[in-house]
Amino acid sequence: MSSAREVVTIQAGSFANFIGTHWWNIQESSFCYSPDSSIPLDINHDVLFREGLNLHREVTYTPRLVLVDLQDNLTSIRKECPLYRSSNEDKSETLWDGPVEVIKSEEIKKNPFLEEFEKMSDTSEMNTDVSEESKTQKISEILYDFNNPSTVWCDFLKTNLHPRSFCLFNELSCTQNNSPLDLYSNGEEIYSTDGKEMIEDAVRRMSEECDYLQGFHVLFDAHNGFSGITNNILQYLDDEYKRIPSLCFPVFQSNKANPVPDIKEEMNRLYAVLNSMSNLNNYCSLFSPLCLSDSIVTQSPPYRSFPYLEYQPNLLYQTSAIYAAAIETLTSPYRLKAMKFNMGDITSVMSTYGRKLVCSSTCLPFPLNHDSYLSSMVENDVPEYYMTSLTPFYKPESERTLFQSAVLRGIPVNKFQKPGNCMYHSTQLEEIFGQYLNKYSASSVTTATVFKEMCSVAAPFPRFFKPVVSDCGFLYQLMNLKQKGVNKVPIAASFNNSDSSGNFIDDLISQASKLTFREYVKCTETTYEKDNYVEIIESLRGLQDNYQNYN
Repeated sequence: MSSAREVVTIQAGSFANFIGTHWWNIQESSFCYSPDSSIPLDINHDVLFREGLNLHREVTYTPRLVLVDLQDNLTSIRKECPLYRSSNEDKSETLWDGPVEVIKSEEIKKNPFLEEFEKMSDTSEMNTDVSEESKTQKISEILYDFNNPSTVWCDFLKTNLHPRSFCLFNELSCTQNNSPLDLYSNGEEIYSTDGKEMIEDAVRRMSEECDYLQGFHVLFDAHNGFSGITNNILQYLDDEYKRIPSLCFPVFQSNKANPVPDIKEEMNRLYAVLNSMSNLNNYCSLFSPLCLSDSIVTQSPPYRSFPYLEYQPNLLYQTSAIYAAAIETLTSPYRLKAMKFNMGDITSVMSTYGRKLVCSSTCLPFPLNHDSYLSSMVENDVPEYYMTSLTPFYKPESERTLFQSAVLRGIPVNKFQKPGNCMYHSTQLEEIFGQYLNKYSASSVTTATVFKEMCSVAAPFPRFFKPVVSDCGFLYQLMNLKQKGVNKVPIAASFNNSDSSGNFIDDLISQASKLTFREYVKCTETTYEKDNYVEIIESLRGLQDNYQNYN
């Protein structure tokens, strides 16, 4: 029996599953099966993964996950992964001698990446000392191009998922080139007619397997019908698991053209976002909207700039990887083997004064040169703070925050202070990192977490690092023209309780107050009622008031 404090993850929507796919890949890439490995392994994977038995009574290790999406998005994989598939399923003998008509569905064709990865897995099955990292390093030598709009999340999913993780809906009839799930109200209707029992059973099964359930992660598309589905899930969690905290990441990007070209689509998105923000305020413990534009409705430029990345903001494959690396780091404090906090500790502190909406930022990779030290970055008078906001309206380089939960991972102990020039008497790495944060990201209360394990960015993570980033993740003074591929990087990320969250809510309320919007949703959203709409706006105004007068 594991002593881990388990977390159940719920992913709903196409973009949320892009992020989740990268996140599970990052974690599985860091698995190491050699007991005497010298690589630091700080993360306790039992928190998010579960052991099980397949049909052959073999032990499996799969994510503790409930995945909600459309059936059509499973283009490269089957619901039954190889671990849970019978080897004789296509060779079964009939029980009678009469004529038999066999009807087979079209065979699912794997893309070259998944085929190559399965071959690597098969050849390493007999060698328990082969780590997941070594397999991905071999695969990374072969280039696979996922940088196109037609890529779906299952094209690059390395991790085997349990069949019970899938909660899939069949695509309904489309009109005027729009999916029914473009509308928030349709998501609510689909949940009540087809999804309620299926999803709630999946959540309950995953939760009942836990010995020490500490919380829920919820990643979901907050701009379409999946927000209607997720808002019902949040109400279910609040009813059945009232004392269990939930940490939510609403996301807003789609595979359509950015910025959003159609005013009707903008209004559909706005209505879904308003409902999502209101329900998150009412039913979850803490939430952090993730968007690389300040406009979550129109997705218009300018988009966030990262000093050491060359990414394309319209490609879900690339933007989701940035979010996944950040979430992997942000959630690590309560997933460490030497766990100092649990999820409830972080959500309760960060949501003080009812400020449940927090801002996220990340530094990918953390900008430390091969011959530099963290203490030198603090001593330097020239600002060297490279945190980039992942939440609209938040400016990490210029705002003082009320509370901050920051994580730095992947920096060796000998890179914190320069030998012979110790800036601090303390040898606590968290204190040195705290001094760095106080200089560049001042906060009234800062909680710092530091650990050695780097973040894995091995294939199929995007190859969007600039040449100044070395193969081992640290920076070169000169361009690295011989870069073979970055497999691990140091990274920093933080949750910040900032007054700018009030500006974010104010912008949404301002857009919702326009007459054209109210008249439009009356005609398109079947669940629209004036009293409910007024209640949503009042809930958001109450949330906005929590960000006033705490300077």
